[in-house]
Amino acid sequence: MNSKYSAEEILILAQQIMKDRGNLRDCGTERSMERIVKVFNALTDNHLNEVDGWTFMVVLKLCRERTGSDVDNWVDGAAYMALAAEAVDRQN
Repeated sequence: MNSKYSAEEILILAQQIMKDRGNLRDCGTERSMERIVKVFNALTDNHLNEVDGWTFMVVLKLCRERTGSDVDNWVDGAAYMALAAEAVDRQN
């Protein structure tokens, strides 16, 4: 990743991307993981929860970063971490 983005700018980008994707794909917010893990669990007999789903996405972005640096990996990873934290808060 080039150093043209500060940590604050990464978080601002992540916030904007969550809003944009939510408007495009969901109901105004990026909150599709609960539905995704329900379908995945039904298909595979697994027992993932929403936090597991977001954690999986963080790991995906970290693995992608190992095969080629792209700021998108870090931006999405930051967003997924925030969404996971939100899900943890709801679970507690």
